[in-house]
Amino acid sequence: MDLLSERRSEREDRILETARRLIAERGYDGVGMRELASQSRVSVPTLYNLFGDKSALLIRAVELQFRELLASIDRHSKGTGTDLLLAIPAGCTRALLRAPQYAKAVLGVFSQSGQRSGVISIVAEITAGQFEIALARMSEEEDLESWVDPRALGQRLASHQIMVCLEWAGGHLNAIELKAAMLYGPCMMVMGAVREGAREVLEDQARTSQENSRTRQQDAPRPDPSSTKAH
Repeated sequence: MDLLSERRSEREDRILETARRLIAERGYDGVGMRELASQSRVSVPTLYNLFGDKSALLIRAVELQFRELLASIDRHSKGTGTDLLLAIPAGCTRALLRAPQYAKAVLGVFSQSGQRSGVISIVAEITAGQFEIALARMSEEEDLESWVDPRALGQRLASHQIMVCLEWAGGHLNAIELKAAMLYGPCMMVMGAVREGAREVLEDQARTSQENSRTRQQDAPRPDPSSTKAH
């Protein structure tokens, strides 16, 4: 990388990091391009030249974050394909809970009609690719049934992860339920397509996730039936 490209990359990283911090503090709608430029020590025209508009900047920030997260999971997974499969939802959960305000602010934007398709399609593609790698490794290790298409199953697993993330961002799941749901879905979806050794690992994880979720639901306050009666 030449000096000019290196400086451009450093400037982009600084802008994206500033954008993440401001979004976490104020929400997506509370961040203006003028203030972002000022705090990033660049001009407003530079922001637009580098990223286009505000939504494009957000998409770029989310894309890089997911790529870095999932690439780190792949690099550090020295175990089996099944280990890698479970590491993906576990790693995504840790990333969400590491900066929950930022994650919920970004996920809230996903639900807006103008933003949803672009951002989610990128996240889904990246996540599905990592699941495909894990499933392909399981196939090489003869833990996955030969008829299973890793790409097709990876896409379905990625869709499940996004759905759970949106549920959490909408306040329908707490941190414990998020972790349980992120792991429970992939285990249940893949169990029917694997052989005995891998099945035992997935079943054990599914049982644990199910128990954690059930315990949380039992501990949650129950609505008072009298409060729903007409007065």
